Amino acid sequence: MPARPSPAAARRQRPAPPGVLLVHPHPVSRIGLRRLLAQQKRFIVVGEAATAAEALEQVRRRHPALVLMDLAVGEGPALELIGALAGPGGPAVVVLADGSQPLLLAQALHAGARGVLPRDVAAAELPVLLAALAGGRARPPAAAATRPLTPRQREIVACIARGYSNRRIAAELGIAVHTVKHHLSRLFDRLGVAGRLELLRLVYGTAAVPTAAPSPARTGPALPYPSPSSRDTPASSA
Repeated sequence: MPARPSPAAARRQRPAPPGVLLVHPHPVSRIGLRRLLAQQKRFIVVGEAATAAEALEQVRRRHPALVLMDLAVGEGPALELIGALAGPGGPAVVVLADGSQPLLLAQALHAGARGVLPRDVAAAELPVLLAALAGGRARPPAAAATRPLTPRQREIVACIARGYSNRRIAAELGIAVHTVKHHLSRLFDRLGVAGRLELLRLVYGTAAVPTAAPSPARTGPALPYPSPSSRDTPASSA
């Protein structure tokens, strides 16, 4: 009967956790993310960058499996970095952002980002979601998503992608605010999504792990740095 390997040998045989590159302009935020990922032991932080240009250089040197980037590095540079890293052999790019700029987030997904996570995601949930995205596991689109949208629904989705409020959508399309709310409610139900950001992810056809549940359902602290906590609310009219 073969002898069991020693604990030290067993540890050596385990595959190393995937490497992650942290991209954020603020050192304190990078420190917090590094500590969080170190505690969870699902990833190894192989590098840090304060700008998109630094991140590209770090990717070439460190070859991370995943790039975790906050859009605070700047809209243009962030989208350029995502585009440069997209494609076979490149690392998965996950974006941290709030939901106040749905058009920008849709552009990030279209450029090749693997997913978008809210800045106020619970600390305990972040490594789990990152692991799912890094491994390519994502929630499949709802069955209803295969049905084409009506012309009016496509118009409303386009307005949402531009970041319009319900009131502005109503003015743009010449309909009442309560009619916009009705269309949004039917869109959310039809596509099986919970809010505007998830709607854009699904309609734009990019796989992404859905954002965490609203704050009352979350447990544990949020990410270790301050950030706005905008929420996707289908009934918003301001």
